[in-house]
Amino acid sequence: MTTNRPGFLRSSLTLPRVRRDITRCPRHEFDATAHMLSKIATLPGWLLLFIAFVINPFPGLADATFQANNNSQRVVKLRETLDAGGEVGHFAVSPDGKVVAAVVGRSVQLWDVITGKRLQTLTGFEKWPELYWSPDSSRLVITRWGKAAAVWFAQQQPTELQALDLKRKPSLISWSPDGRFLLTTHPHALADVWDMQKLRLRFELELKKDLTDARWNPGGSAVMTVAKDTGWKAEYKLMPRSLIQVWDAETGAEKFTIRLKGSVEKAEFSANGKYILTAGGWDVPELWDTTTGNLHAKLNPPWCTHENCGTNYAELSRDGSLVATGSDSWRKEIWDVVSGKFLALVEAERGDEFYIRGLSPDGRLLAVYRQHFKSWKSFAEVSSIQLYDTSTGKLKVALTGRNMMWSTHQVVWSSDSQTLVTAGGSHGYQGKIWDVATGQLRAGLALIVKEGWLPFIGSYLNDLDELSFHPTEPVLIGTSMKLVKFWSPLSGELLQTIAASEARWSKTGELLVTTSEDKKSLQLWELVH
Repeated sequence: MTTNRPGFLRSSLTLPRVRRDITRCPRHEFDATAHMLSKIATLPGWLLLFIAFVINPFPGLADATFQANNNSQRVVKLRETLDAGGEVGHFAVSPDGKVVAAVVGRSVQLWDVITGKRLQTLTGFEKWPELYWSPDSSRLVITRWGKAAAVWFAQQQPTELQALDLKRKPSLISWSPDGRFLLTTHPHALADVWDMQKLRLRFELELKKDLTDARWNPGGSAVMTVAKDTGWKAEYKLMPRSLIQVWDAETGAEKFTIRLKGSVEKAEFSANGKYILTAGGWDVPELWDTTTGNLHAKLNPPWCTHENCGTNYAELSRDGSLVATGSDSWRKEIWDVVSGKFLALVEAERGDEFYIRGLSPDGRLLAVYRQHFKSWKSFAEVSSIQLYDTSTGKLKVALTGRNMMWSTHQVVWSSDSQTLVTAGGSHGYQGKIWDVATGQLRAGLALIVKEGWLPFIGSYLNDLDELSFHPTEPVLIGTSMKLVKFWSPLSGELLQTIAASEARWSKTGELLVTTSEDKKSLQLWELVH
């Protein structure tokens, strides 16, 4: 392969069968699956759904045919097939790419990727256990081992399972970045932190409000919990409250508390862990100092001095130096994190649909979807994806062409920010590969939408090609429920198609693990360099 490497968009290489968090209607910042269900949960809605499938039941399905024999260039080659002896329900690749854990019935199988041999079969699990590898690949937490969870140690072969008595059913399980601790959250207002060296509870957090989110800071030295009034408290209070607390991971002592009005939709650490960004339905986005817990900056738009400016969107750049904020209006703002100062204003004409679609990995560009009403005579609308310079707020380049309305269902950047891939469209689901420097369309991609576009609703059902870049090779990847496809991001040429019902990459991207179509075996694929 060539050495021109566009890189990768996301830090995680897990490619699930369905990624629900990206299924968003470009007109609104909410989950399109929930939106769709709310629309069709009536008799007229079901009628529309039926009509949609009668008119166009399988758009894009022609591209879903297996094309392995027609590929001009292979990206991966099959190294080995592992017979699981039963249906594989779920599997996870260790971060170092050496072991694959697979759920088969009520057991968990451990496979050595290098030798292709089964290391161990672990039993005693209830239905649908979940798998959580530690960051250093040394331990695997498996839930539903009776009334507890179990820990498997990779360095000891074979090894007996050791119990982790969670006592309650976990809602979330998360390893600390350094692999020392495990965070578990439970229904309502409970969170626990576990010492994973000694396999015992380190401390328990009993919160005063219902827990909605919990996460580690980048260094793993602190835990942030987000809680809010729910149920009758939220219903009958004119102003429900949210509570953000940061706890010391060593001692469980509370470092500070942030009290906010309304519902907090986002609370996240900056890349260096020095700040917390919050955004919600009432207060404007705010930055908080994680050393003191004090307010660092209140990101009021220049045109608004109130607490509630309708600015409910906020996004940190990957390096944590910038914040992009906005709302369902024609104005977006760029802020400097360290100084808290306003840097640039991004504007469109009044009346335009104008939605933030994300910052580039290098933080230099802000992608905005714009739908411009062109004429009262024809009621025509012109849609485009516009890329703005974050230092000046000036339009750098506009991505235009056919089938651009609702074209930002997926927006995927290469890690060098030189290539942008989009997917969507109101006239058939279509992928597009753009040259960022020139704004030129490099190629169009025929994508799977096997279950179809829902007219009048503005969303798609599942079995889409979920797009991502490979971390090291110049390859664009599309994963659906039955296929994994590889394209050249320079030409749009389809390089290879393999059949798979589920796919996972190793952290380095050197190994691809898939399940066969009948889900009875695991297939190990290696890159063709």
